[in-house]
Amino acid sequence: MIGLGTIINVIAIIIGSTFGLILKHNLKDQYKLVMIQGVGLTTVVIGMFGAIEGLFDSTERLIGLIIILSIVLGGVIGTFLKIEKRLNQFGDRIEKKYSKDNSQFSKGFVTASIIFCVGAMAIMGSINDGMSGDYTLLAIKSILDGITSMILASKFGFGVLFSFIPVLFYQGSITILAYFFDSFLQEVVKNQMTIIGNILIIGIGLELVEIKKFKVADMLPSIFIPIFTYYIMFILNI
Repeated sequence: MIGLGTIINVIAIIIGSTFGLILKHNLKDQYKLVMIQGVGLTTVVIGMFGAIEGLFDSTERLIGLIIILSIVLGGVIGTFLKIEKRLNQFGDRIEKKYSKDNSQFSKGFVTASIIFCVGAMAIMGSINDGMSGDYTLLAIKSILDGITSMILASKFGFGVLFSFIPVLFYQGSITILAYFFDSFLQEVVKNQMTIIGNILIIGIGLELVEIKKFKVADMLPSIFIPIFTYYIMFILNI
C-alpha cells in the first residue's frame, strides 16, 4: 500500500508525543535537558555521517558547488516566502485555539516539524514508498520519531503533537510525487537531495544543543533545488 510508511510515522509521533505529555510532570528538568542534548548530539552525528557518505558516493565533479548553490538559493527563496515566520504563525494560531497556557507551543511545533521532515530518511523513505511501496525506511524512522517526540513533548509540550500534520503532508506529498514522477528522479538527484537534507539536520542538532540558531525552516526549499539544477545542466550539457 502506497503511503503506509507515512501513516505509520504519523501514528508513532502521536503515540510518542502522548507519552511525553503524560510523563511531563514526572521528568525533572535535568533529565529533560540531558535527553534533548543527547538527541541533539545524535542528530548532528547522523547529519554529518549522511552528508559525508553522500559526498563520497557522488560521482558529480560539481557536487560541492551544486550543494552550496542549492542551500544558498533555497535559503533566499525560503526567506522570501517567510517559511519560518509562517510556521510560527501557524503554530501561534493553533496555540490560541487549543492551548492557552503553553508559551512554548510554537517552538515545540516548529522544532519537531523540522526534525521529522528534514533529512535523508524522510526524503528517501518517502521516495521508496512511492516508487516501490517499500516502507521499511519510514518504519525505522517512525521508531526514532516516536522516541524523539516523547522527549520533545516532555520539554516543549502540546505543540509537538501537532507536528504530525506537516509530516503527513510533507512525506505524503513526496510519496505521491515519487509515485507519479519516479522516472524523472535520477539517482544523482536523490543523492544531492539527501546530502542537503543531512546538512540541514546538522543545523537542527546544533540548535538543539544550543550552540547556534539557524533558520533551517527557511532553508527547506534547498532540498528541491537539485531537481532543477540537474535538468538545467542536462539541457546545457554541463
